[in-house]
Amino acid sequence: MQENIDKALKKFVEKQLFPAEIVDLKTEENEDADGDPILWINVVFKTENNRLDPAKVGGLSRHLRSKHGNLIADRYPLFTFKIPEEVKDATA
Repeated sequence: MQENIDKALKKFVEKQLFPAEIVDLKTEENEDADGDPILWINVVFKTENNRLDPAKVGGLSRHLRSKHGNLIADRYPLFTFKIPEEVKDATA
């Protein structure tokens, strides 16, 4: 089940952040400092200059909640972004 959610989220993030290539995406359920449920979405990406468009990144959580809220249930999505060189186990 979690693998299917990760695949759907990867497809969504790749579409939203185009032309960036999403090399890997993994999620982790957790709680924030107040005990509220969150979903860490760890994204490994490739771009020509190792940068993402800040306007696209800024609206990502809002777009995800409005279009795919059923995938993340009651958890607030929080993103981390890294390039492959920053992650040992990323598939390039």
